[in-house]
Amino acid sequence: MTTARERLIKLINEIPEPELEEVLYFLEHIKEKKYKSYSEAGEIKIEYWDSDIYDEVWKEG
Repeated sequence: MTTARERLIKLINEIPEPELEEVLYFLEHIKEKKYKSYSEAGEIKIEYWDSDIYDEVWKEG
């Protein structure tokens, strides 16, 4: 049984050189999208802080 990585390498080796640029662009896009979502995961959007609900919860009585 071959792994996905092995299958990808085999396909990459079979693809004509001019088409490899498109494959590379696609893979870079996937990688960027994944890491971008990871970096945003820890962020709290300004809309959270700038809301009536947040003000109500943290209002000092």
